[in-house]
Amino acid sequence: MLSTLCCRRKAKSKRPPNTAIHQQRLRAWRPILTPIPVILLYFLISIIFAAFGIALFVAYAQTVESDEVRYDNKCGIEKTCTLDIKVDEKIEGPVFFYYVIDNHFANYRRFVRSRSDYQLRGETYKYDDLETPCDPRVSRGDSESESQIYLPCGLIARNIFLDNFWSLQYKGKTIPWSKDDIAWEDDVEHKFKNPPDDQPGIRGIADFKDPDFIVWMKVAPFPFYRKLYRKIDQDLEPGTYRLEYENNWVVSPYDGEKSVLLSNTSWIGGKNLMLAICFIVVSGISLLLGILFLLLTLIRRRRLGDPGDLKFDHDFKNGGGSGGVSPPSKE
Repeated sequence: MLSTLCCRRKAKSKRPPNTAIHQQRLRAWRPILTPIPVILLYFLISIIFAAFGIALFVAYAQTVESDEVRYDNKCGIEKTCTLDIKVDEKIEGPVFFYYVIDNHFANYRRFVRSRSDYQLRGETYKYDDLETPCDPRVSRGDSESESQIYLPCGLIARNIFLDNFWSLQYKGKTIPWSKDDIAWEDDVEHKFKNPPDDQPGIRGIADFKDPDFIVWMKVAPFPFYRKLYRKIDQDLEPGTYRLEYENNWVVSPYDGEKSVLLSNTSWIGGKNLMLAICFIVVSGISLLLGILFLLLTLIRRRRLGDPGDLKFDHDFKNGGGSGGVSPPSKE
């Protein structure tokens, strides 16, 4: 008796339920691709991508940049110097002033992860809360005392960009600029807040909501990157602009370079030709494939069968499986 029950349990079928979703009988569109629709589809893709590519080229042409001028090799550390920036054509406002860093691998995993978002949002914390996320720059001398914790902690914050750009002058007149709106609004309102006044620790940054600090904390994905420093709400005429700056941030130990440039933006952002090239390349490939298939259709055309002979069998009552195509009738 027990052996019979065991056999019945082992012989239990594992067949899925006979439902539309389990047996793959849901309604679906089964297009029958013939040469003409496929050729037209390739031409349509080519036209769409070409239109986007041309629009991106136009946006690229509307973006004007000054010469990128290196300055780290022209001034000693902790010294104030001047630098000439040449503008060849008029740059319509708003104009953005960037500092450019080369050969600085900010995308290194240990560097990227070394930060505490809880601390940056102004939340209360203890040493244990920061030991892992901020490693290896948690506190002075690796002390567990809350009075020795860095505010903010982590490698990114402790290696903040320290160069100062004091003024930009043109023909003896100072160009007004501002750091308002250089950081993302969402970051300013939600992701960066000052810690409580009674929070013990060593202050490295006076204001966590400082736009310069927020811009720096957004880590770049490549070793060559630019960071927005100031915004100029006026047009810049062609000519030579004199920049007064203080060189504090050291890059020589890892053969890094520091530069500055002036640029405006278009509806796609900064001056970037790669996206336009990608769209044009895809358009060209689609056009070539369309022409190739069109020539093959005209020169070596194959006689197509009648699509009406394709009869999809969905009769599962007699164990017909998941359906298939029945052979054409002999009528």
